[in-house]
Amino acid sequence: MASWAPKPSGIANTVQTEWQQANSRQNSHVRNADHEAGAQSGSVREAQQALNHKIVPDYAVIPAILETNIDTDENSLVTAEVPAGPYAGMRFYASGYQRLENTVDFTFTAMRWQGKTYAVNAKPLDVETKRTALSGDVNSRYFERIVIPALARGVARAGELYEEAAETTVVTGLGTTVQTNDGAVNDREVAGAFVGGLADQTANVLEQDASRVPIKQVLVDGNTTIGIQIIGSITAADEIGPDGQRVDLETISQPAQQPQRPQTFQPMGNSRGRTAGPNVYAPGQGMSQ
Repeated sequence: MASWAPKPSGIANTVQTEWQQANSRQNSHVRNADHEAGAQSGSVREAQQALNHKIVPDYAVIPAILETNIDTDENSLVTAEVPAGPYAGMRFYASGYQRLENTVDFTFTAMRWQGKTYAVNAKPLDVETKRTALSGDVNSRYFERIVIPALARGVARAGELYEEAAETTVVTGLGTTVQTNDGAVNDREVAGAFVGGLADQTANVLEQDASRVPIKQVLVDGNTTIGIQIIGSITAADEIGPDGQRVDLETISQPAQQPQRPQTFQPMGNSRGRTAGPNVYAPGQGMSQ
């Protein structure tokens, strides 16, 4: 009797072994879930860092060649290309331009480089004045707006004089004016009336056209060297996707749906009368499905 010691029964050994196996599986699931969550958090940080990567430094000035011949009488898309340097091949686009006084102003809103398109905010920089507006050849149109209509109006006035050459003007003692005509019409008067009417109509048309023409015209030749002043910076987040929208940083930075944690194992003192739920370990019964 002295050497007798209690020995665990076979059922007890089975329960203990199954208990240890269940805890081992649970710990493995927890470690895997934590590892996946850490890897996913790292990928989110990498995505944010990639989107914050600067394509062009803040407020950089990039030398470029203006490709579009600008005429302020008409509007057009404006393109410029960087010919050399670290940004060689970069192309900028502006949807139009406007005349200020003696300069031309526009804004680059898109940029194409290395097969990708970016939304940008940049201004043209005049290499001589350092202003964010381009200087060019200014046409004040004095001849078109003043000289030509004045000549036409003068011809019309001369025609009126020829037309009135046969008239006689008499001023009475009461201060009234009386015009008389002898009734004879000569070739000189006919020619004067014809020329006067033609010149008067021409002057009216020229004056109307001159009123519709802009006061000034500014011309900027293509192949002009300009600077492109970046406003702010250009980052990977400014890339325009296939749907025409910018890459959504908020959506990318949100973590994906986390995997569900395995249900916590709870020891069951008496398995009788209890129903094991899905994927719950019951001692002596294994994993119930």
